[in-house]
Amino acid sequence: MWNKKKEGKIFIISGPSGSGKTTLKQKILSCKDINFTYSISYTTRKPLKGEKNKKDYFFVSEEVFLSKVQHKDFLEYANVYGYYYGTDKAYVSSILKKGHNVLIDVDIQGASKLKKLKSFKAVYIFILPPSLSELKKRLEKRKRDNKKEIAKRMKVAIKEINQAKKHYEYCIINKNIKNMVEDIRAIISAELLKSSQYNFKEQL
Repeated sequence: MWNKKKEGKIFIISGPSGSGKTTLKQKILSCKDINFTYSISYTTRKPLKGEKNKKDYFFVSEEVFLSKVQHKDFLEYANVYGYYYGTDKAYVSSILKKGHNVLIDVDIQGASKLKKLKSFKAVYIFILPPSLSELKKRLEKRKRDNKKEIAKRMKVAIKEINQAKKHYEYCIINKNIKNMVEDIRAIISAELLKSSQYNFKEQL
């Protein structure tokens, strides 16, 4: 029998605010056949309505976060819109050792830092909005930010989109959630069938 490696594989998703990452994440995690576990990030921001500690994020104080930085607990961390976000090394490692595939949601700053780690291997997927005008409409529809904040997010989005080709192997346009999930499933299926996923130790 040809056996697959016991450890899981890491998939990174990024995209501008309003691109649909959260919806996509929920859909992927509901697909039981692809064995995904979400890597819960640490953050210093306050929970949004409906968010739960230890499910959506580990919500901590800035003091606790910076203490973890000093102890080098994070694979990467970044300050985004005035709040810290970080990916915990031990947490990701524990998921992989259980044989689960890991889904990590980070911004382009975090993704670029992860790509520089020699021992860190992952598949990088960037979520694109259909257009910048559509992205702006989605941000306005959320009714979460004022006009000044939306303008700031749009400026960051343009910068991120321009850098996507440099840091990501795959780009998916989020026209509708059904097609986007199918595109993601195709990428995942292809990656999990790569020869590097198998242990070629069969003997006659």
